[in-house]
Amino acid sequence: MEYKIIKLDKFDTKSVIREVAKEYDVKVKEILGRRNSPWIVNARWEVIRILNDIPFKLSASHIGRILGKDHSSILYALKKLNEPKLAS
Repeated sequence: MEYKIIKLDKFDTKSVIREVAKEYDVKVKEILGRRNSPWIVNARWEVIRILNDIPFKLSASHIGRILGKDHSSILYALKKLNEPKLAS
């Protein structure tokens, strides 16, 4: 997965979700929703990555509450995001 550069004007969770949605050309409602289309999952995982990183450092439970997901789904996403990529 290739990361995009997301410029944040404000450091709050709503701003993160809004900016990622704009950058990935999806709606905020889709990031917070249940659909698992690849382009939505990529945007959602980017939100998870940002919220788990500095300056936020939110827990999986907290990120799950923000996104309406179970904490185990957040842990799975973080695990996948941190896996080394195999060269083909």
